Amino acid sequence: MHNNYFFKGIIKRGMTVTELGMNESIRCMNTSFLGHFYYQRANFREKLSYPLQVIKEDYSMSYSLFLALDLDRYVDIVKKGREEYLLFKF
Repeated sequence: MHNNYFFKGIIKRGMTVTELGMNESIRCMNTSFLGHFYYQRANFREKLSYPLQVIKEDYSMSYSLFLALDLDRYVDIVKKGREEYLLFKF
C-alpha cells in the first residue's frame, strides 16, 4: 500500500512537469513537442483515474497535433495504442 502512494506522488509530479512543458510550449509558440505533452498528460490522467472524457480530449488533441505536424509515426502510435480514447479519426 505504501508503494501505491509513492508512485501516485511520482505520477502527479510527472503530470505537473508535463503541464509546465505544455505551458512553456504555448508561451514560446513552439508546437514541436506539444503533441507529446498532451499524450503524456493523458497517460498520467489514466493512471490517476481522471474522468474518461478528459482523458479522451488529451489523446485526441495529441492525435490532432501529430496529424497537423505530419508526424505519421506518432499518429500510428496513438491510433494503435489508444484508438478507443480518440473522439474522432481522420
